Formats: sequence, structure tokens, C-alpha cells
Amino acid sequence: MSATGDPLVDSYLRRLRAALAGLPADRRQEIIEGVGQHIAEARLQPGQDSDEAIRAILGQLGDPDVIAADALDAEQGSVTEAGPPPSVRYAVRLMYGGAAVSLAAAIADIATKNEVREVIARTPISRNLIDTATTSTLVMAAAVNLAAVVLWLVMARWSAKGSITARTLACVLFGLRTVAALIGPGELSAVGPWPAAVRALTVLGWLVGLGALVLLWRRSSTAFIKARFLRSAAATSPRS
Repeated sequence: MSATGDPLVDSYLRRLRAALAGLPADRRQEIIEGVGQHIAEARLQPGQDSDEAIRAILGQLGDPDVIAADALDAEQGSVTEAGPPPSVRYAVRLMYGGAAVSLAAAIADIATKNEVREVIARTPISRNLIDTATTSTLVMAAAVNLAAVVLWLVMARWSAKGSITARTLACVLFGLRTVAALIGPGELSAVGPWPAAVRALTVLGWLVGLGALVLLWRRSSTAFIKARFLRSAAATSPRS
């Protein structure tokens, strides 16, 4: 809001703007304009343009920090009570889809055992170790994919509740998934000489993870997660 021409009012509005920094820009501007309009209308009344009268008007409005705290509480309450926004809901659906893809990948690992054995047999490995290497590769890949199923389900549950931990965990796991898709180990790689079905599911799982991560970093998702975090912190903080 532009300067009003009165130092007392300008100082009050500056304090209010600073205190409202945690709100979205449009909501912050709406409150500041509303307060500014109220002050301007009050000053139009006879005898209300002196410094003493202006201080009285500002005193009736209340401390800017108190106004901002009430506005932030209302904003957080409206966000959390409304439930997760579409971006979070879609991310959760993708995570459930990721669990299904990981389960399919674990099944594909077992179903393509003969193809995996042929791939390993073409490597410089002793023939008496081929079966052992094949079994180890399949067990590792299946175990990782089954663990991924559990992680997908846990992240979906946490994300629906606005957990900041879920988004952090999603970032870490996506980074690990990207490294594994590029360089392995074993059937976890999307660029190795592994069966086409396994590589296709690896790529699909990576794309699902990317989509979920993008959705979790949307502005609406961030606002929801932040509101849930602040409400949780307020609920657990000691009160005087």
C-alpha cells in the first residue's frame, strides 16, 4: 500500500505488513488494504485528523502483531480443516501407483529369472557361480522393490496428513532411485542389459516418483504442509 501521508499510519501499516509476512501475498495485501481503508474512513470523521485521534484509531484496531497472529491462525485453520489440496491428493494417488509399480517389478524380477541368468552368463564369471549370482541378483532386486512398496505406502499416508518428513523422505529416495536407475546395482538399473519388462518398470517407477515430487513442491502443497507443521508445533509447544 502506498504511503498515507501520516507518519503514524505509515509506521503502523509497515509493522502490519512485516508481521503478515507468513501469509500468501494476496491475502496479506487484502488485510493491509482493509485496515488502511478502515483508518482512512475513521479519519474522515470530524476532529479525527490530529495525532491524538489517529493514535486512538490505531489503538482501537489493536497491535499489528496481534492482528497478524489472528490472521495467521485463521489461515492455518482454514488450510488444515479443508484437508489436503488437489496437488497433495494427486501426489498421494501417484504414490499408491508407485507401490503398485514396485510390486509389479518384484514379480517381474522372479518371472524373468531365465532371462536374467542368460544376461549373467554372458559376463566374465565362472560357470559354477552363474546360478548363485542369478539368485543373489533376483533376491536383492525383489527385496528392494518390496521395501519400496512399503515406503510408497508410508509416504502416501504421511503426505496425506501434510507431513514435512514425507516430502523430505521423498526427495532423498527419489535421488537414490535416480542413481540406481542410471548405474544399478543389478536389475535396479534402467540402462543395463536386463529384461525389457524390468527396465520398463524401472523407468515407470522413476517417472511416478518425479510426478509425485513435483506435486509435493507445488505452492498449494507447500502451504498445506507448512500449515500442518505450524499447527503441530503450536500444539506441542509449552504454554505459559
